[in-house]
Amino acid sequence: MAGTTLGRAAGTVWRHLLWRGIDDPRRIDSAEIELAPDWLLARGETVLPDYRLTWSLITGPGFVTETLRAAVDGGTWSRRLTLHRDASGRWSDEAEARGELEGQPPPGLVDDAYALDGALDCELGPATVTMPVRRLGLHTGHPVPRHEALVARVEVPSLAVLPARRSYGRGPGGAVRLDTLDHPWSRADLLVDADGLVLEFPTLARRIT
Repeated sequence: MAGTTLGRAAGTVWRHLLWRGIDDPRRIDSAEIELAPDWLLARGETVLPDYRLTWSLITGPGFVTETLRAAVDGGTWSRRLTLHRDASGRWSDEAEARGELEGQPPPGLVDDAYALDGALDCELGPATVTMPVRRLGLHTGHPVPRHEALVARVEVPSLAVLPARRSYGRGPGGAVRLDTLDHPWSRADLLVDADGLVLEFPTLARRIT
């Protein structure tokens, strides 16, 4: 797990996934994920007419984020971000920006890094939902108590990183109930497959492969 190259380590499952945007059908999200019982490696991209996002993710044991790298290219502008969580739980970033992106904050941590103390997950599109789902066993069908968590939310296209509060639990029919506890409050019942990978994220994306 020292790099972002996807391999086929013993006991892992390799998946290639595509989602189409529900809020914007022009958006296609893709991910290649190497999924082990206790960690994952992933890389992916989001394609829209205005920009292209690419990213790679390394987690450690317990599906806890170690490193997320992301880049957005909008032709006349670009943004890059490396987001890291160390063994003590402290988050840090390296970010750069080229060109003007009107009305958007700069890339990187918006608040002091201490604002993310206690966060285990980064949040960037449907693929990263797998981390809390697998950690909490929400894909297994077994009873699971509701769990509140702090996450490092990466905004797109700016790549600004903000602390955000989430609540995870059981929804109807075996769905994963995800509550956004920040303003504005929202609720979504996510459908996931047997590996904990998102099939449908209401209002956001639906898997097509």
